[in-house]
Amino acid sequence: MKSKLLTVLAILVGTLTYAQEGIQFSKGSWAEIIELAQKEQKSIFMDCYTTWCGPCKKLSKKVFPVKEVGDYFNEKFISVKVDMEKGEGIQLKEDFSVSAFPTLLFFDSNGLETHRIVGFKSPERLIEEAKKSQSGKNYGYYKNKYAEGERSIEFIYEYLKNLGSAGKLDEAGAVVEEFLKTIAPEDYYKIQYWSAIRAYINDGNSEVIKYIHNNPKVFNAIYGTRPVELKLYRAFSATAKSFSTKEGDKTIVDFEQYEAYLNMLKEMQVKDIPKIKRTADMQYALATKNWEVYLQAVNDIIKENESKSRAISTLLWNYAMKINSVCDDMKVRKVASKWCQIAMDQKTISEKSKENLRLLHEELLGPKKEKIK
Repeated sequence: MKSKLLTVLAILVGTLTYAQEGIQFSKGSWAEIIELAQKEQKSIFMDCYTTWCGPCKKLSKKVFPVKEVGDYFNEKFISVKVDMEKGEGIQLKEDFSVSAFPTLLFFDSNGLETHRIVGFKSPERLIEEAKKSQSGKNYGYYKNKYAEGERSIEFIYEYLKNLGSAGKLDEAGAVVEEFLKTIAPEDYYKIQYWSAIRAYINDGNSEVIKYIHNNPKVFNAIYGTRPVELKLYRAFSATAKSFSTKEGDKTIVDFEQYEAYLNMLKEMQVKDIPKIKRTADMQYALATKNWEVYLQAVNDIIKENESKSRAISTLLWNYAMKINSVCDDMKVRKVASKWCQIAMDQKTISEKSKENLRLLHEELLGPKKEKIK
């Protein structure tokens, strides 16, 4: 009996020890967190998450509990987790321009942002970024220096790295656009410029993208036709999907501007306009719940990919998942469940994928029974 009691106590002690390791997150309003940081003379770390975000859950399970992470953060930071879709998090999401999850924000003790990163990070990388946030050479530092007029090429490259880590790809694209105005377009093909263009410029209206589209020979010769065409396609396609805005819970699409943009692409003789249009149409259909358009587009894709077993199963999984997430219309959900069946019937599909499709198929037809991984 005594040995059993000792075993139970050992388990409890082990559990308590583990629970104390890792980052210790504080609770309270944003004002209270700032007050606590000032009192303890610490910086602030904020985990901006949502309940549906997979990488957010992975961070909480695999990274935040790590002892080395906790040792560093607990000494230097007041840490707080904020659901960006509940309570004060809704306003903080807007105040701090959080648009991707997880976004990890670093502040000084007064609540002024110094650094940010987006996405899952390993324990080592998270500690590295935390140190950067306090080094003076952080996202906030580069943003301020840029605003003050710093434009040396060495600085620009470092600023772009910080913008990329922060998930500020639109800002990074604008920085590259402005910098490229200082050089001749004939030099865009050089590796240092092409790398920045490829990584950060995703605006189909960009003069840089238009120049490459109109003068592809040098780029194709150096980097290959396929990579250049893919870059152009992604830029033109990204802009085609940008003509919508949120008004409360409703999505409004500016179809007039969208059609004008598509006409511009036609005048430019851009490749793959039907594909660009269909991708944008599907996004807008999902956002506005125009199920007729969405279902017709998926049916067309099924016909076009009948001979591509692996490709069609992946596509149908993604399309069915989107319907499962945003559509309550049972007629539409039944159609999506049939997509799962078509995907399961493909010869090249793995057993794991088939099982996930089976679960999704059942979920589309009724109450959730098992967790889809």
